[in-house]
Amino acid sequence: MPRAHTEEPFERSCDALVVQVGRAEPDDASALRLARQVVRQTLRGKWRVQPLGAGSRDFEVRRARADKSIRISTAWNLTSKLNAHRDVIAAEPAFVLPGHAPDEAQVGKLFTQAEQLAAKSSGDNADLPCAKVDNWAIKLVSADDAWNLVPTDPSGRAMGKGVIVGHPDTGYTQHPEILPIKAQGGRLRVADGYDFEDGKKDPRDPLEDGVLENPSHGTSTSSVIMSGIGAPVANAMAGPAAVTGVAPLVELVPIRVTTSVVLLSFRNLAKGILHATAKGAHVISISLGGPLRSGFLERAIEHAVDSGVVVLSAAGNVWPWVVYPARLDRVIGVGACNCERERWSKSARGSKVDVSAPGAAVWRAKTEKAHSGSPFDVKPSSGTSYAVAVVAGICALWQAHHGRKRLVDKYGLPRLAAVFKEILINHGVDTPPGWNTTKDGAGIVNAVKVLSATLPNRAPAGGMKTLAGGGAPPLSGRLEPFVPHFPDVDRAGLRAALIDFLSTDETSLGAVLARHGHELLFHVTTNPSVREALGAKATNKMPKRKTPKSVLAADKSFTDCLSRGLRKQIGSKTSPGPSPAAPNGTAQPSGGGTGGSPPASPGSMKLIVTNRKAMRSKHGNAGWKSIAGAIQAMVAADRARGIATRLVALDSVTRAAVEGMSVRDEIASRGGRSLSVAAVYGALDRLARGGLVQSRLSEPTPERGGRSKKHFRIRAAGVRALRKERQLMERMWKDVKLTAQP
Repeated sequence: MPRAHTEEPFERSCDALVVQVGRAEPDDASALRLARQVVRQTLRGKWRVQPLGAGSRDFEVRRARADKSIRISTAWNLTSKLNAHRDVIAAEPAFVLPGHAPDEAQVGKLFTQAEQLAAKSSGDNADLPCAKVDNWAIKLVSADDAWNLVPTDPSGRAMGKGVIVGHPDTGYTQHPEILPIKAQGGRLRVADGYDFEDGKKDPRDPLEDGVLENPSHGTSTSSVIMSGIGAPVANAMAGPAAVTGVAPLVELVPIRVTTSVVLLSFRNLAKGILHATAKGAHVISISLGGPLRSGFLERAIEHAVDSGVVVLSAAGNVWPWVVYPARLDRVIGVGACNCERERWSKSARGSKVDVSAPGAAVWRAKTEKAHSGSPFDVKPSSGTSYAVAVVAGICALWQAHHGRKRLVDKYGLPRLAAVFKEILINHGVDTPPGWNTTKDGAGIVNAVKVLSATLPNRAPAGGMKTLAGGGAPPLSGRLEPFVPHFPDVDRAGLRAALIDFLSTDETSLGAVLARHGHELLFHVTTNPSVREALGAKATNKMPKRKTPKSVLAADKSFTDCLSRGLRKQIGSKTSPGPSPAAPNGTAQPSGGGTGGSPPASPGSMKLIVTNRKAMRSKHGNAGWKSIAGAIQAMVAADRARGIATRLVALDSVTRAAVEGMSVRDEIASRGGRSLSVAAVYGALDRLARGGLVQSRLSEPTPERGGRSKKHFRIRAAGVRALRKERQLMERMWKDVKLTAQP
């Protein structure tokens, strides 16, 4: 059923959870059974569980009552429970959030005062005399000249012929600029589309009008990609103007994933991307976006890119940072320029913009509800939505020009997008004088340069992480997603502000962000009060006797949306990490030092093994209490010196030889090294604090004398870290020849 939008255009809501199951199930049916089992074991009440797409291991989890949403604080609490399940790799809320083109009311609620001032002072440099000609965008990027280039391969074609573009947006209409449909001899592949908004096969745009709706947006952006040259033969339009698409022979799959660019659910967008990939799309053009990072959306895009699809997305309008998914490395982020080869003043800026293209006053098709006269028209409109459509059309020209099959045979499906991105940024742009390559991409795309660029012998080793000239490399760790939201704050200041706000320390910040970073990022991106408070703290501009906590305590839009875990973390007086267990016996340090030992370096680890029964037997209850107090004082002193301390409670000394033994045996057999129990626990606990592994205790068993066994499982972040480490080692040793020495 259609989603009932709130009348508040800035409202945040959650309509589902998304969970990624972790076992390698042999088929979709088995994976679905596992996901439903996980939900039954973890969540109360009735829930519907369905895959996001065929072959996907991401599943949407919705309340049985389709009209019942999930409170934001509840959504974070539920995903925390799901993430603790042994068969779950990742779980997160699926929010409906402001889209890539916020309206005036949203700007007033979503932006800080400084951000609002910057948005208003930028003006709008779209209405220019050179934009009065309906095909100016085609001329500016030299698309018409590119149509006349001779293909480099016998299988090559001109004008995008043979290439399929997937287009998740608001659907299609009967506008003459994009008709006829494929079944009637045209290029609009309606039969391959789908309506994920209303759950039906025909993705036709119902042209819903209202505060939050954008009727005909999908038709408009489609026309920029695929309209034929000049006015359509069956011209039933209201005016004399016409749209000429960048790739006038390309085929397009319309997919309806939203009614609006003002509010957007990434859940439907991820479904649309998976659907387009399954239907054989070669290019996916996304004239949509949102402020918050999404793991399941990233995985859908990774699947598309690995399947040989080039994914492009709009950088965003008005936003003070580049929105997702354009921010992702595996996506080509596109900003907008005007007809005078200047940046469009409302185009989002940042190092994640790869290139720019015409987006200010671009002529496009527009369909309106029936009224007196024709509902079909062609008028200019502005937005990065049209800029990305232009570059998607050029990508289709490039694939057709060189021959899609030839490109796949030469580079392989997973590396095709990286080759196009490299050519686009390094060889496929014009860079006007004074162009800011740090914030607005390498330049303005030029179709002739893209198609004429020599194909490299192999794909770039860095894959899709090629950046536009001057772009700053991403930060390591989990601080990087926060950086774009504080452009006037240095990284050290931001780190210090987060440490203070989260009641933690330098050593433990990574572990805290691993647990609560995504939720905190949600508040940072959607609540200007949070950005203002943290920014003031980071730049030492917070009023006296004020802290971010005290300021935000009065903000119900913040406090009412907090999970229990983050609320407790913010209010905590001590650093995070495993709570020290009550000492159970002799303290036996295995690392660090006491007394006159030198200060420990950050990240040091100490293991204290105790046995309460033995100590009480030897020293009595009074003696044991004194020892326990001394141990707690030592733990506190260690924390102040940056030492993370773990207390292991043992019933007997012999248990120390049992715990961790299977891990030690594995290390000994594979690596030829013999490690102590303390070394094993210390390493595993550091990995757990960093969010790379997860631990759990099994139920006590008679075979183990009524004791539990601790199990460690590598998390998705750990797998990614291992993959990066392996890739680094392979690059280091790639061309090194080892020879035996005499």
